[in-house]
Amino acid sequence: MTCPPRGVLDIELLPPFRARDVVHRLEALLLASDSLRDSIAYWTIEQDLLGPDLARCLTGPQGFICVDIHRPTHIDFLADLRSRGAAVYLHLFDLAGNTEAPGIKGLPPFLLHSKVMLFDLKDGRSVLWVGSHNATQRALLGINIETSLLVTLERSAPLYSDAAHYLESIRSSCDLVELHLVDYYKWLQGLDGAANVIELEDDSGATLEKTRITILGDQLRDYTSLKQVDASLFVAITDSVTAKERFYQSTISETGKLESSARSRGATTFGERRWAFRSGMSLPLLQPTSAIPAKFYGRSKYFVTIALGELLPEDTIAKEPTGSNRWRDYEDEEEATERLKQPFTGKKGDRRPRIRKAVPPDAVKYDVLELEDRKRMKNHELVRRRVIQRG
Repeated sequence: MTCPPRGVLDIELLPPFRARDVVHRLEALLLASDSLRDSIAYWTIEQDLLGPDLARCLTGPQGFICVDIHRPTHIDFLADLRSRGAAVYLHLFDLAGNTEAPGIKGLPPFLLHSKVMLFDLKDGRSVLWVGSHNATQRALLGINIETSLLVTLERSAPLYSDAAHYLESIRSSCDLVELHLVDYYKWLQGLDGAANVIELEDDSGATLEKTRITILGDQLRDYTSLKQVDASLFVAITDSVTAKERFYQSTISETGKLESSARSRGATTFGERRWAFRSGMSLPLLQPTSAIPAKFYGRSKYFVTIALGELLPEDTIAKEPTGSNRWRDYEDEEEATERLKQPFTGKKGDRRPRIRKAVPPDAVKYDVLELEDRKRMKNHELVRRRVIQRG
């Protein structure tokens, strides 16, 4: 019979067969502990699921939790923990490129994947929890098939020291959550509240609620972008005279390609309506109610008809980040370079892997662009992502 390692008092497999709900076990461990050191990939649960002792065990000189920034991690739930005094850290790194065989897709970009918890019990012992459980309801309530080992230790055990040092090394690569940066963390996740917006210019000064408009254009990339949005979006219409931008909650009612053969036959026509023709990547000018002249059908490769709905309040604005890059290369770091030593074939689909770190918060700025700024854009997309702030 092999003796357990020095200082190891007990080893348990969790969960036991037919009892996959581990929440109660976590609650009991937290109640019995002075502190918890934790590293985990996903956090999607409200802290109340594990009871009031969670925040207490993550507060103080010993306790902390490190979580990966990527979705489905829920920033608001982590911010709630932080507001209660818990030491909450985020791993703000990302992976780009190919790390497996060329063509393999679907691997998530996050790099913090360990699930390790070290509980310091009030009686002087410790429990090391290592396994597959993330802080999700799927994992903790038994929906997923998950497995972890619980090792009860004396604090003099080499395994305890190794685990503590390992968790501390993870914390050293993470950033302490700052409550005033919640919007920044959501922006890194792509959850900054940005919405799909189609922009038009209008010189009529009219209010267009409950109006149907049609846009035709000569760039198929516009049609591709339309296919990638759901039916709901905003239409922003800027008055040519006052430069005031107004926003309508809108719905795409119909869209399609205009094939060259159909255009030459005049097979597609619309009745009288407000309409616009988008040439190249320009900001379209909305035309008065009329039949669309035949020459524009002949030049167009797509159309989209939009039903304008509710006009948002007068003081609604749309902000947009000055730059869209959330991550910057981190390849100069010795650790990153060492971790990415692997064959690179250069074949199609094989992109050299790069570890990247989040751009700093002060690099992210939101501007309200005036009409002339938007008209000067060289590549003004038909559907743009903008953050709509209602008054």
